[in-house]
Amino acid sequence: MNPLLKGAEQLRYYSPIYEPIYDEEDNVVDEDMVREGTNIIDTFIKPVHTDGKPRYYRLRYPVHAKEHKRRWEQWLKNQIADSNPYHVKVSKLGRRVLFEIDTNFQTKRDKVLRRIQATLVREQQLAARESTEEIPGETSLRRLAREFVRHNSPFVETDEEYTQRIGDNIPNINGVTGNDYIVGETPEGETIYECAESGDRYEER
Repeated sequence: MNPLLKGAEQLRYYSPIYEPIYDEEDNVVDEDMVREGTNIIDTFIKPVHTDGKPRYYRLRYPVHAKEHKRRWEQWLKNQIADSNPYHVKVSKLGRRVLFEIDTNFQTKRDKVLRRIQATLVREQQLAARESTEEIPGETSLRRLAREFVRHNSPFVETDEEYTQRIGDNIPNINGVTGNDYIVGETPEGETIYECAESGDRYEER
């Protein structure tokens, strides 16, 4: 026996079974699962994480074991930053797929978390820098409208996209329209504006 399997428990692996689904012309159009295969997470990963005892299963061909190992290695890698990750690693030994406790798990997790944190910091710095950048010739009113769109729009657009979309006519954004301000409405529902230059108020026209 391979010394790497010492103390490991062998469990049987059942492959899922599918039956073809045919159309009226006897062409295969889909597949129907008639038997579920072994649940790797419940049968191997969770128990190994809980009690620390290695477990493995054996497949017919080494190439299949290689594919299984690659698939579950990626799955374990993807969950390493979760709040409750599994401290498990997977390896291939000939035709066998072995799950055991990953003694280097915390080091790997810390590395991933640092990379995620660094990415978040860079994105925040970039967003802060972009929000304070001034477009040549942009008025303070235009900048106000651009900042409102940046923080309230359901989609994110660049300054160039904003300038191209808005053009020289600033729309009614956050109570600002052209050089005037929206200050209320009449009992009839007409919008009341205040001229930014003269201070005069007038109804929607």
